[in-house]
Amino acid sequence: MAPPRPSPAARLLREYGWDLLLGSIAAFYAVMVPYTKVEESFNVPVPVNVMEKD
Repeated sequence: MAPPRPSPAARLLREYGWDLLLGSIAAFYAVMVPYTKVEESFNVPVPVNVMEKD
């Protein structure tokens, strides 16, 4: 008796599982990056802010 055939979803995950996982992480990162404040996350003042104070 032949083993049962895997479903299309199971076959898709087996073939592209890591690609889908890493691609979804990259897409999430690309969407969320514009909402981060990089210059305020460090204790170094941004040169534009220093020039405005004078």
